[in-house]
Amino acid sequence: MEEEKRLTIREIREMAKNGKYEELSDKLWYDWFCSDKALLGKTKRLVGMLGKVKNPTALDNYTVWFKNNCPMSGPLYDDIRFEPLKADHTKDERKERFFVLCVNDVREKNRYMVWTERKMENEFGADTSKEAFEFINNLVNDFKF
Repeated sequence: MEEEKRLTIREIREMAKNGKYEELSDKLWYDWFCSDKALLGKTKRLVGMLGKVKNPTALDNYTVWFKNNCPMSGPLYDDIRFEPLKADHTKDERKERFFVLCVNDVREKNRYMVWTERKMENEFGADTSKEAFEFINNLVNDFKF
């Protein structure tokens, strides 16, 4: 069986521009604890946030997937996981380039937290998505593609 092609962030944004949110919802969610009915609205919100990705390297070399998290304490929260499309998993390239944007985890001091696998911890916190995506757009410049 052939593996399904993973979409770049640029392709995801183009699908959203064409109103294909249900298809994106089917493709991008990895795990969720919210109701299935909530996924479409969450997809629209999270894909909308991807409009703040301006870095061409990120647009063409990353895919994303979404997770709705259920912490041991506190309410559910969503995250966007940024996965490099081309990475040699035997050479730690994925580890160096993979990062997660957590949105509204009330256990954190900031509304948006960027966790990187290279540091295995939160590397940046922001109270606005604009600040978070400015960091992400610069963060991708650290990675060699």
